[in-house]
This record gives sequence, C-alpha cells and structure tokens, in this order.
Amino acid sequence: MNAHVLALSLTLATLSSTASAGTPADDTTPWVADFDRAAEIARRDGKALLVDFTGSDWCSWCIRLDREVFGKDAFLSRATERFVLVELDFPKGTEARMRVPNPARNAELQAKYEIRSFPSILVLNADGELLGRTGYRPGGAEAYAEHVESLLARGLEAVGIAQRLEANREEASLPDLRAALAFLGEVDLMETPAARRLLGPVRQALESPVLELEALTALLRAGISDADLQARVLEHDPKNRRGIFELSVLAQFENVTAEAELPVACKRADELLALAKVHDRDVGVAVFATAAHWCQSFLGDAERARGFAKRAISLGLENDELRGRLQAILDA
Repeated sequence: MNAHVLALSLTLATLSSTASAGTPADDTTPWVADFDRAAEIARRDGKALLVDFTGSDWCSWCIRLDREVFGKDAFLSRATERFVLVELDFPKGTEARMRVPNPARNAELQAKYEIRSFPSILVLNADGELLGRTGYRPGGAEAYAEHVESLLARGLEAVGIAQRLEANREEASLPDLRAALAFLGEVDLMETPAARRLLGPVRQALESPVLELEALTALLRAGISDADLQARVLEHDPKNRRGIFELSVLAQFENVTAEAELPVACKRADELLALAKVHDRDVGVAVFATAAHWCQSFLGDAERARGFAKRAISLGLENDELRGRLQAILDA
C-alpha cells in the first residue's frame, strides 16, 4: 500500500476517469487488435500480454498516452521484448468502430476484467491471469516501459509465492508465509491484483500466535478492513503504541465507498487525533488530510476540518499543493 496516495488524491486530478490510449491497430503497428490471437502468440513466444483498453476517437487522455508512450520507439523496442501488445478499442465513431475486429469479445473482456475507466492498461500472463493494472502516467516512454516491466515482475513474484503456498496448503512453511506477509504489506492491490491470491493464506496466519500481529499489519497495509480485523486492532493496539491502530484507520478510509460511511470513518480519525503519536507520517497525513477534506466538503463541520488540517500540516508535507489546500481550510 502506498500510504500517501489517498492524501494526494485530494490535489491531483483523476486522469483515469476520462482517459484512454491508442489508435486502432493496423498492419503496420505492433499492437494486436484480437485478444485471442495475441494470447496464442504470447504462449508461443513465452511472453506476457500488455492490454490497452482504449477509446481511440473520443478520449483525450488516451490519445495523449498514445502520443507520449505507445507510439514511441523508446517504449515499443523495450516493451516488445517481454510483452505481446494488445489494443482493445471501444470507439464511438462509425469509421473507427468498423475497424474493431471483434467488439463482442472486447466487451466480454471489459466485463471480465472489470474495466470501468479509460485508459486501463493490464498486464496478464499468456493464460489471461491478471498480474498488474495501471493507466495513464506522466514521464514519457522509457519511464512507462520500466513501470509495466515492474508490474510484470511484481505480479509474477506474487504468483510464485502463492503457488508455493498452494502446493503446501496443509503445512505451509514459515519462510513462505513470511514472504507472503512481507509482500502483501508492501504491495498496492490495485496495481498488483495478483497479490490477492495471498489474502487467504495471510488470513489463516491470523490464527497463529506467532504470526498474528504480522498478518494483521500486512492485511491493514494492503488496505483490507473488516469487523474481524478492527476487533483484533482494538485488542492488540488500542492506543497505537505499535502503529497498528493508525493503519486500521487508513484501511477503513480506503474502503469508504459512499457518503453515508463518512461520519464513521471520521470518528476513527477523531480517535487517532486524540492519541499522542503517529508512527508513520504518510499514514497520518493521508488520514488527517482526507478527514479534513471530508469534514469541510461533505459533513459541513468546519471546526473538525480545521483540526484535522492542522494535524496533517504538523506532520510535515512535501506536497505544496496539498499544503495549500489544507491551509485554505485553516483560513476559511
């Protein structure tokens, strides 16, 4: 889990909600427009799949990603060493739609991989297992190539750990379990969905007196929040002496999906605010900056918003735009 992502989301535009990349594939492009044919090539050549869900004739960010990255030799020469490139287009214009070889199959894949925004760029193995997920990123062609290579490596690492655990389901080794705990505690499940295969074994580790706290911490760092985990937090770290309580608050924040859930989440932030210490600055900034935004924008509680903003600023902020937004809450 990247703890500061939630806080930075207050200041950065969500590009993926409106973006997509690419232009319709043709005979001169390395991008394959037929997913099943690309999968056959990947199996034959021992490569992974890099799949671009795009809307080539309507999405400005899609076109931007294509121009900055996907159409550049610096990206293509590097990416084609490890990937078969797949472009699944969802255009709106009649002419572009006529160039899509199998729209029904594209729609089926969109549903299978839960594509809700463009651009959605998936890293898959040749059998279609989802290893990584990303979208538009600034930085240019070489940086993007490095990024998708990293997603592939992390996804394969997750699969490898999961396979070892699944092969020894009855008596999973302590080193393999600890590898799963360490990996899950560092990974962003949105970017590395293959790591979800580790959730079952890590949850089982909660029942081990030796591994319970490690497993609890790993699950919270991965953004998992439920009643059982929260109860364990209150049992083991109600005063945040270990830094587990603050992780539980952030995990709960990351699982908010409706405005009706905001009061409960902000009450947890109140509890953290009342404690003397925050162990991880990024976690504290994410919680308090987000709580300040929610209290100001949705709950109409300017006093609480100022309290959260003040605490976030006191932890130290490297992001000037976020600092400015929080200062504006203080000055309101």
